[in-house]
Amino acid sequence: MPNAWLHNGADAPTVLEELQSAQVTATLVHSDQTALALVHHARRRGWRIPEDLSVIAYDNAIAEMADPPLTAVSPPKDWVGQAAAMLLLELATSDPRAPVRHLVADPDLVARSSTAMPRLGALPSQR
Repeated sequence: MPNAWLHNGADAPTVLEELQSAQVTATLVHSDQTALALVHHARRRGWRIPEDLSVIAYDNAIAEMADPPLTAVSPPKDWVGQAAAMLLLELATSDPRAPVRHLVADPDLVARSSTAMPRLGALPSQR
């Protein structure tokens, strides 16, 4: 798996070092693909998912196909698409000085095997 994903300019091993340094027990990763890369690199360091690090993905497009299946925040994609289309139509036909509208999309949390109770103690360095 490539080491190409970035977080504030850092690659996966650097992010994992930061997680270890901060004694993090869980992380929320945006997108499923990035979460898969994180799991891959964590396992290369000898970390167990979820015993050493719980991983939650955001998107839920392919999270259930991972090993272990990833717990995921699942946004209401159909609703978001419909709301976006309605807002665009409203913008095209309304007064440009109309007040800004804010919509809130309530995602679901789909619990799977990549999360567990927080561990006690530090993450292993390299197994």
